[in-house]
Amino acid sequence: MRIEKGAAAYPDAIEAVLDALPGFRVLVHLHPAGPDEEAIAARIRARWGADPRVEIVSGQLPRDGYLEIFERSHVILLTHEPGMYGSGTSGVLADGLAAGCVVVSPPLAWAVEAFPGHPRLVWMACPTPEELRAALLEAGARTPSAPQDAADEFAAAWYRIVEHASRGRDRR
Repeated sequence: MRIEKGAAAYPDAIEAVLDALPGFRVLVHLHPAGPDEEAIAARIRARWGADPRVEIVSGQLPRDGYLEIFERSHVILLTHEPGMYGSGTSGVLADGLAAGCVVVSPPLAWAVEAFPGHPRLVWMACPTPEELRAALLEAGARTPSAPQDAADEFAAAWYRIVEHASRGRDRR
């Protein structure tokens, strides 16, 4: 959680998700890097700490915890500020796409070049409340109707693969 990665937009982002995607839950990872970020984290905890639609994860995530977030997510929202972020890359953006999530992100130069026209990537010009809402509505339209749908589809596909492989094995 750093200012150059859009931490100042977190409160607006949470509001936008709750408004634009009412059936979705918000998971926000708070790991403040300094006093400015800690002030934002404190505001978020005070405003949404008891809200059942918002899950707050604090501190450094272990590898399993990091991966588990992607496994149960449909939309990953990045609020990076391209001007402050420079030419840096985003592992979260790449990991989100690899996990099958729809990723909402400002147009980071490297990502625009690496993922032109990607169907699970929604670009937003800047993280204003209006832009966040519009991008989230687009992301929501590109996701399964409920978070469990994707996991069910994945599991069903694997069962079909295992069943098919088992039939081939029986013939030997």
